[in-house]
Parts: sequence; structure tokens; C-alpha cells
Amino acid sequence: TGAMATLALTCMYNKIPEGSDEGFKILFSEVLQEVVKNVSMRIKDNGIIGDIYSTGLAMQALSVTPKQPNKEWKCQKTMDTILQEIEQGKFHNPMSIAQILPSLKGKTYLDVPHVSCSPGVQVQPTLPTQPSPVPTTASNITIIYTINNQLRGVGLLFNETMEISVKSGSVLLVVLEEAQRRNPTFKFETTMTSWGLVVSSINDITESVHERTYWQFLSGKTPLNEGVADYKPADHEHITANFTKY
Repeated sequence: TGAMATLALTCMYNKIPEGSDEGFKILFSEVLQEVVKNVSMRIKDNGIIGDIYSTGLAMQALSVTPKQPNKEWKCQKTMDTILQEIEQGKFHNPMSIAQILPSLKGKTYLDVPHVSCSPGVQVQPTLPTQPSPVPTTASNITIIYTINNQLRGVGLLFNETMEISVKSGSVLLVVLEEAQRRNPTFKFETTMTSWGLVVSSINDITESVHERTYWQFLSGKTPLNEGVADYKPADHEHITANFTKY
């Protein structure tokens, strides 16, 4: 949100006409400086800004804003870390690709008005240079899965845990489906968003924008930064779906 606000404010700031009221320009400058400060506070030593999936927009914002970050930002360090993560297959969700790709090309969303698409130009698909790996038989792993609702006044309170056996390399969604198959208490519903599937309801407890509630997934005590259709839990990992407020 902060990165997108930075891009929007930068766009407006750069378009303030010459001769405009000085107070108007000062106001934009102060607000822009504040949001840049908030973004820069999330810069980590490895170059990641916030988490791996918020870094794409943050890179765009910090590279184009006229205001300097409060904390030193080394763009090349961020780029190197992102390229390492790409090699590990972290960016396969269309939204995450859309946010990181402009920075890899030295562009930002503010360059969109200057993009020229020539009609009739066809891009030939590239063939993979590496042969496809020979599939191997996956062994089973065990995932400890907990669903928890301790918000009073929001339906039934519960804390249920189950051990689920799935094939190694399975995404978290497979774990949820197996838990639901074995015990109706673990039934869930999903909603499709631009970031992929989001779990919107578990055991008839549904997220609410009005109540500011949602289902947060954690590995141990660490919030997951991938969705249930993308995250691949490890053997004996403890995944918790916790109904909470934001």
C-alpha cells in the first residue's frame, strides 16, 4: 500500500504545473516524504523490502520518487536477491510477476503512458534449453494442521489440530482438502483474487471486511507470504489457520 501510494503521489508531484500555489507543492512534498519514509523502514539487510512479494512495488517506488529514503537503499543488492529468488521459482503467481517485472527492465508503472505497442508484431515462443526432469515417485510427508478461532462474538470458538499425510511437494491447498475430507470441522471455502486463491471461510467462520477479520496462515509463528495454492509445506511443518483481525 505504501509503495503504491508513493508511485501515485510521485506521479501527481511530477505533474504539478509551474506557477502553482507553493503551499500545494509543499503539502505534496511532505506527504510523499512520509510515505517514502514508511517504505524505507522496511528495507532489510539482504535488500528485500518488507517481504519477497512486496519488494516488486517497493523497488518501483524507491527508484522513481524524488524523495530520498531515510534508510540507505542499495538497488543492486535488492536486484541480486530478487534474481536469486527467481531462480528458486518464487515468482510464478501472475500478480507477483507483474509487480517485479518492470524493475527487472528498469521501468515502473509510471512508464505505462509511454509504452507503444506495434500492431501485428508476433513474439515467437522460446523453447526450453534444459531437458525436462524425469519425474520421480514422491514420498509422503506429514503436516500438522491447526485451525483456530478465539475471537469472542464471532461464532463458535475452537482450536482443532490434525496430522495430515500428503505427497512431498504438495501445496498447502492439498493439505486443507485432505483435512476437510477426513473431518467436516475442517471444511473451508476459497475466494479467487488477483493474487490467487484466498481461504475466506473455515468451519463456517467467514472473513468480514466490515469486522476487519480474516484467516491468517502461519508456519509456526511466522505468517506465510504465499497463498494456499502456492505454498509448499515441509515434512512435520506446523501450519496454523488463525482467525484474526487487521
